[in-house]
Amino acid sequence: HPCPELCHPGPCPRCTAVGPPGSCHCGREESLTTKCGDSSRWSCGAPCGKRLGCGHECPVRCHPGACPPCAVTSPQVCFCGAVEEKRLCGQEFFACDNPCGMPLDCGEHSCELKCHDGDCPECPREPSSWGDRCACGRTKHCSRESAAALLVRWVGSRSRCTDPFPLCGQRCGRRHPGCGHECARTCHEGPCGECEQKVVRSCRCGRTQREVLCSEGEELLCAQVCKTKKTCGNHRCDTVCCPGFNDRGHEVHFCLQVCGKALACGNHLCEDFCHLGRCPPCRVVSHEPLSCACGASFIDPPVVCGTRAPQCERLCGAELACGHRCAARCHLGDHPLCCE
Repeated sequence: HPCPELCHPGPCPRCTAVGPPGSCHCGREESLTTKCGDSSRWSCGAPCGKRLGCGHECPVRCHPGACPPCAVTSPQVCFCGAVEEKRLCGQEFFACDNPCGMPLDCGEHSCELKCHDGDCPECPREPSSWGDRCACGRTKHCSRESAAALLVRWVGSRSRCTDPFPLCGQRCGRRHPGCGHECARTCHEGPCGECEQKVVRSCRCGRTQREVLCSEGEELLCAQVCKTKKTCGNHRCDTVCCPGFNDRGHEVHFCLQVCGKALACGNHLCEDFCHLGRCPPCRVVSHEPLSCACGASFIDPPVVCGTRAPQCERLCGAELACGHRCAARCHLGDHPLCCE
């Protein structure tokens, strides 16, 4: 709109024309008119209150666009019931990393699958599920009498899940779930146990290699001290088998020692972490005025520590030990020698 004022100096005043009707984002506040240039939508500042898909009300203050996901949490239990944790609304159902452990329909065994939704499967030891195989599954048709001479243990025909498995005597070959190596034991019942394959592993700092059992864990530590310079350039790392060996920028080499050197102000010590180069200026600020020796001149607060006292043109006039008056200008510290 054009400015309705008469010719005038400076910027034009705000437009006084009337705009279209408007309302806040949540609809609680409405206005039949708005000022020209103002938005027809605004936030009233009250909680939104709209119903989310889960049934809870949106707690965010009056806002544009769609409501964010519900942030309400509640204690929930995983499918197998072993773990309880707080979960966001809409994410109540979850699976933990533990074995299910629920009793199977056979009544003799428990579910060995990881925590899962739904019903547990049929007992894997049931003859209808396992079939006519040995314990490792490599040899078939084990119930025949002709197979007895080839097996280490022949059990005939199995009728229940509790009946023992025949053993073929070959290498088990089932893969361990953690590492993926094959089980080196001969055909056996039950879990394969810990992996016994030997592997070559490097230590945490990478300077030592050693042959260990796969089941001994992932981390291997040597006895060598790091001695890599830290970020400050003044100190060296003294960690044994350091993961950041020979890497000065690694997070473990950030020097956390306080500098402690005297600052230029002469009153305080550097409180920064150990560093190269000069210390930064003193950050202490005084909220008292800084005056000259006689008090005639002063600097209003705040005054940064280390600021010199203001210069004063007045004569000192203090009485010396000899009885004369100091003829020097206003000064701090000792008086100059009397020349009279």
